[in-house]
Amino acid sequence: MDAGRQPCNTQGLETQNSTPEPHTTPKHHIHLPPTPPATDEPPIHASSVPFLDGVQTLEAARKASEQSTPWTQVQLDPTAYDLISRSLENGFRRHDFDRGAGVLSFRMPSPVHDFFSTFLADDIHDWLKRVAAEGGESGEFAAKIANGGSSRIFLREGDLGRPCEPVRRQPDAQFQHDHTAYPGVVVEISYSQDGKTLEKLAQDYILLSNGDINAVIGIDINYGGKVSTVSVWRPLYTREGHDEYLEAEQRVAYKVRL
Repeated sequence: MDAGRQPCNTQGLETQNSTPEPHTTPKHHIHLPPTPPATDEPPIHASSVPFLDGVQTLEAARKASEQSTPWTQVQLDPTAYDLISRSLENGFRRHDFDRGAGVLSFRMPSPVHDFFSTFLADDIHDWLKRVAAEGGESGEFAAKIANGGSSRIFLREGDLGRPCEPVRRQPDAQFQHDHTAYPGVVVEISYSQDGKTLEKLAQDYILLSNGDINAVIGIDINYGGKVSTVSVWRPLYTREGHDEYLEAEQRVAYKVRL
């Protein structure tokens, strides 16, 4: 394992002698103020605050859904998330949650987004089947790769300077070999500047899987003469003395105008 990563062995505790990384407020970040009690009501006990935060979060998600907002982020305490997680699964199946940063992301992609991601995933899957049909070592390997769709991924490798908490992600597409803990390839699509930060997502997938996610394909689709991009991030290992460091490197980038 590289010097910059370590497994998550302690739930909710930061690594000793580490300095927390600064948190950058993401786009469309909604700060949810606590609801003050009326003057004739008793004060709210601290134990009830996470529940109120959870209720307000569900309301914010409902409004985002009505407005067809494809990517909305909300600050939420992990305790509040645990209280509403079942409701989120039932009403907003596709969502991400970073327990260490306390950021909940709702994914409500547009029909164009869904059609494109499905088409791309089917195309990749068809290519894998052709490789498998050719036989040989590559064919045997390809035959064991499955299309995982948007199934949730829990990134558990931990990150120095951040709490050892799993990060939940639900990508637009993924492909996983049946002998691995993580998918080898993940696809994320951003449509018409929906606020999704592809580079940040790529870094999370690669760094928090300790490089087991070997490629992240990020596609940013824009119309009206704006530039659309296709990028690929891969693990980059560098060695300094006896230490090895892992980074996420953007190796390929295509730019087109639609």
